[in-house]
Amino acid sequence: MNSDSLKKALWLTPLVLFVVLGILLYNRLGAETQIIPSQLDRELLPDFSLENLNKPGELLSAEDLPKGPFLLNVWASWCPTCRIEHDLLMDLSAKGVRIVGVDFQDDADTARAYLSDAGDPYLSEHLSDPQGLYAVELGLTGTPETYVIGSDRRVYQHIVGAIDPVMWEQRIEPCLNWLDGGQAQRDTDPAAQAEEICL
Repeated sequence: MNSDSLKKALWLTPLVLFVVLGILLYNRLGAETQIIPSQLDRELLPDFSLENLNKPGELLSAEDLPKGPFLLNVWASWCPTCRIEHDLLMDLSAKGVRIVGVDFQDDADTARAYLSDAGDPYLSEHLSDPQGLYAVELGLTGTPETYVIGSDRRVYQHIVGAIDPVMWEQRIEPCLNWLDGGQAQRDTDPAAQAEEICL
């Protein structure tokens, strides 16, 4: 390859990457939020050792997660759809919904600054996943994505895209409430009931 061809290739590469990323972002922004079958459906959350976004240097593991049902929300400060979802997460947090954040492929200082300005709906145990390796284990397809986790640390729902009020009220809240109801309130076949309520 001569020097002119090399210069042209070096100049075109960022442009091509920008166009491809733009197309992916456009398609994701236009996509309808949906609950999908997760590769972790009814499986335990993968183990992890990740830094706490709120306390740099402190490592968190699965033992640090809430003991009751909670939402695991994968987000990033650079994600425009995450910003759309943010107000609803703030409302849910104010109502007592436990939300664990996973900051995905982000600069930690930028993420903390964003939460300082926009408000922080997350628990203090906030996972920082700068390389995105844990998100890959979760089966992430993009941001934002949210997982409904039971007190048994199993995944009961996987929401792709921003949560909206209708999806929260009709699909996610009933599942979370059922998980929070306690084993004594469930029928003799909790797996079958979970299939019906947390579909």
